[in-house]
Amino acid sequence: MKNNYWAALLVSFSFFIISSSFVLGSGEGNELMPDFSLPSMTDGTMVDSDYFKGKVLLVNFFATWCPPCLKEIPILVSLQKNFAEQEFSVIGLSVDNKENIEALKKLMIKTETNYPVLLADQKVKKGFGASLLPMTFLIDKKGVMVKSYFGERKISVFEKDINELLN
Repeated sequence: MKNNYWAALLVSFSFFIISSSFVLGSGEGNELMPDFSLPSMTDGTMVDSDYFKGKVLLVNFFATWCPPCLKEIPILVSLQKNFAEQEFSVIGLSVDNKENIEALKKLMIKTETNYPVLLADQKVKKGFGASLLPMTFLIDKKGVMVKSYFGERKISVFEKDINELLN
């Protein structure tokens, strides 16, 4: 418990210092989203990355002990609601350990999470290059990671970037 407190404090402090987004690149040479098959926190079934092919995705790495992550969840719920009919999905990838599964499920109910939440493994974290929390990746319909965001963002930032890929 004590380690989670200090980890959350460090993460929060980091985002006061590092709170910017960067473009991973444009055109050729962009990295493809890594393939994955991860357990759903809703029903435990395995969810494959192929299920999301052809959609614009906002992939969000988060944890129940990360205050900036918790602040961002209502924004992600709104984005899912606003763009779901347009070949778009938010995907939540929790980095919580297995001991926090019940806390994660309670959080999903409390926040009325309306998008898939999966339990990330080390391979997926490494494949995305997710080293800080919250860390979010914008993926185009071809599966290319076109943008990455460190720290929490205003909904308008995400809306602008999502609209550019949907139109």
